[in-house]
Amino acid sequence: MDIKSMTKLAAKGKMSRRDFVQLAMGAGISATMAQTMFVKAARAEPRKGGKFRMALGSGSTTDTLDPATFPDTFNGVFG
Repeated sequence: MDIKSMTKLAAKGKMSRRDFVQLAMGAGISATMAQTMFVKAARAEPRKGGKFRMALGSGSTTDTLDPATFPDTFNGVFG
């Protein structure tokens, strides 16, 4: 396996850091350089999707993230 294919697998999340470093060291690359290569290849990229969960005291299913509808005590405005 060559370095390019290892880097592509790491970027897709299909190769662990440990496997990457071991294979790179077998190819004659130092452990420090292998770790640096893995970090660059497997850096976190934003992905679409997922869920945003938020907990509020005295919350209900009709709550919204619209700040205009927040109760006065939630955002610190009293009066």
